[in-house]
Amino acid sequence: MKKTKKVLLAVMSLVLVAAISVMGTLAYIKTQTGPVTNTFAVGNIQITLDEAPNDYDAAKGLPGYNTVEGDRVTQNQYKLMPGHAKYPKDPTVHVKAGSEKCYVFVKVENGIAEIEKDTTIEAQIIAYGWTKLKDGIYWKTQEAVLAGAKDVDLVVFSTFSIKDDADVDAYKDASIKVTAYAIQFEGPKDAADAWTQGGWE
Repeated sequence: MKKTKKVLLAVMSLVLVAAISVMGTLAYIKTQTGPVTNTFAVGNIQITLDEAPNDYDAAKGLPGYNTVEGDRVTQNQYKLMPGHAKYPKDPTVHVKAGSEKCYVFVKVENGIAEIEKDTTIEAQIIAYGWTKLKDGIYWKTQEAVLAGAKDVDLVVFSTFSIKDDADVDAYKDASIKVTAYAIQFEGPKDAADAWTQGGWE
């Protein structure tokens, strides 16, 4: 009887081991997902500044009174004449496609402000939708420009005129200098803070 029990226990042990072995190799239903991967691109703002060419040519006696055909330029010359109205000068900021929403600033150093007549350069700047931050500094906001879209053109002003009694000889070395700047809209609390954050003081 004892021998039979031992044999029976041995057989049961073998069956249990076999069962455990079979259980260990069962093919459970399972699956998994692919990973979630983050990629990053750096924001971008690009601007350029130019103006239409004029007809100044000292050799030919052309004084820069008129706009002419040709590629836009970053420099023009003019022959100042008392009483002459509407010299063409249209500095324009171009916000390039793919640029983020931004503050755009222009700094206008107007060396002939005292001899201007009619609608002054500053009055034109305001009329074109720029807001004065302080003397010589103006700003506006520009929404993001989608990649592949046309550049956005922001005209600063379009002409200048000289007083009839202007002593133009005193202004022979004068200039009108326009510089453009841009900084992201998100972050600065307002335009004044944006100008300060740009470090352009």
